[in-house]
Amino acid sequence: MMNLQMLAQCAHADITTCDPGNLVDLRNVTIDTTLPVSQRLSQLLDQVHNPYLFKVDGVVVKVNFSGGKRLASALAGLLIPQ
Repeated sequence: MMNLQMLAQCAHADITTCDPGNLVDLRNVTIDTTLPVSQRLSQLLDQVHNPYLFKVDGVVVKVNFSGGKRLASALAGLLIPQ
């Protein structure tokens, strides 16, 4: 299971040096939508490996966020009961 430190490392992945052959294409990811959000998120992370860097229809995609909130914080908010 991915932790916040691993997510932070994923955020720093460099799109210019990644091997596109090693990236997961989101079209090949399947999520059981009947599961609770935390389990669906776990399925996504297990299959994609890096939620910041992946492919869509063969095109490499790097996700960046503007503003103060980071993906790791948003995901933690879903997984950690408040």
